[in-house]
Amino acid sequence: MRRACREAALHWQAFSPQRCAEPVLVEVAYGYKESAEIALRAGLGKRRDKRTVGKLLADFRAVDDFLNQAMEYTKGAQILQRRPARDDLEALEEWTREILAYAEAWLTSPQGAWEE
Repeated sequence: MRRACREAALHWQAFSPQRCAEPVLVEVAYGYKESAEIALRAGLGKRRDKRTVGKLLADFRAVDDFLNQAMEYTKGAQILQRRPARDDLEALEEWTREILAYAEAWLTSPQGAWEE
């Protein structure tokens, strides 16, 4: 792969842009099945398996919109959106613990939640 990337970088003038066929089937595999459930309830796409949501899209602009929306349904995004008021110290402490627990799971190799 490194050799191919090096050759491409050295001979970039010889390459012409490629266009993928449309429509485009896009699938998002969430790390947590709960995130996929939230995306499904929001009408993002159709279930592919217990943590994957997909949709056939007309063009790449629609793909970009789909992926931006799909990121909003990740468990991390859901936690961040529930940020409590600054003066509610007990809720802030619990919220911080939840973020740290999620970050610890997210930063480890794909086991546990990925295998659900």
